[in-house]
Amino acid sequence: SVLNQEVDFEQEVEYLKKYRKHILAISNDKEKYYSPEPYTAMSTKKVITMSWEEGLSINDWLQTNPSQKKKEKLAHLVLNLYCHEFYHWGLVQTDPNFANFLVREADGDIGLVLLDFGATREYDKEFRTQYLNLIQNVHVLKDAQDQDAQKAKIVQIGVDFNLIDKREDQVAKDLFVEILNLAVEPFFTSEKNNKFSFGNQEYNRRAKESIRTFVSSLKYSAPPHRLLFLHRKLGGISSLLRRLDVDLDLSRYWLVMFKESNQD
Repeated sequence: SVLNQEVDFEQEVEYLKKYRKHILAISNDKEKYYSPEPYTAMSTKKVITMSWEEGLSINDWLQTNPSQKKKEKLAHLVLNLYCHEFYHWGLVQTDPNFANFLVREADGDIGLVLLDFGATREYDKEFRTQYLNLIQNVHVLKDAQDQDAQKAKIVQIGVDFNLIDKREDQVAKDLFVEILNLAVEPFFTSEKNNKFSFGNQEYNRRAKESIRTFVSSLKYSAPPHRLLFLHRKLGGISSLLRRLDVDLDLSRYWLVMFKESNQD
């Protein structure tokens, strides 16, 4: 179970070692990431010992009234990290609580400190390829000449991916396509000079309502745990960016998704 995983500190130490290796490889002058160093000799299945890392919680950092530029820099650090996690490494810290982030500020620049790896999950290449195939087909829907045929293709990919049962009625299948459309919408927004506003309450309302309606329409489907944890992480990122109140051009992240995944 998730709880058992999160209190298995021997496993968390192993994930922390893997994650820390990745973090050190991507950190540079433009993007600074930090994670604790685990002390294996002083850790057991019930106790984990690691280095102390300096930084402010997100809420405490916001209390210092950082500039909009700094808030946007932090937002990009978070988004770039997720692209590395899922599309390149296949190693995702899925806990959505942004108390797992600290902000470290030095010499006018900021870095992101990452904590708590108990909810880390691995995503193999096949899963990531299927996921990318699904969202790519959702993206081309708006320009498809035969909308019904493209929607049917998206649903079939979802069925093959075990996201929706083929026995669901047409209402549920249409709602499945709708929530996926909403998921890719921020990448291709036309508001505010192609910047998506994470404080957009109308978008947030539509997304929540569509998910609620979709879930209540299901009679046979149970989405796989790996996808649930992944979307829990995405929900946490979205909440964090709403807290930062930033407007970002996300179009480049769409390209990064496919670039990163093809580097394996």
